[in-house]
Amino acid sequence: MEKNNNPGYQPDPRYTRVVDLDFDIGSETKDYEKLAETEKLKPMEIELRKLEDMVKDIVDNMMHLQDREEKMRNTNGKLCPPFSCVSFFVVVVCFDRQPVAYNKHRSMGLPFSRTVLRKTYE
Repeated sequence: MEKNNNPGYQPDPRYTRVVDLDFDIGSETKDYEKLAETEKLKPMEIELRKLEDMVKDIVDNMMHLQDREEKMRNTNGKLCPPFSCVSFFVVVVCFDRQPVAYNKHRSMGLPFSRTVLRKTYE
């Protein structure tokens, strides 16, 4: 709960409300009993109609997921070359001198540590 800057405000359970929203989407929104009455459908026809609508919803969701996947793939393809260039640049810049200092300390028989490396460059 957010703080209120009003000095006269005192939190109280009477001031809170819980709101639950329950809504249906797709084929769940259809009233098949009313549909059966208006079109005079048999129980088996109602079940077939339900299944048909569920399959249509599944196909629509799959098409939506394919569209999203295509957009993500295109975004990934556009961003991959710039990031690979940046990664190569970071590798070249960050690891330019560390192997030299590491080999220098190893050849002298000294233990390698970050503090030794830091003192070498300071």
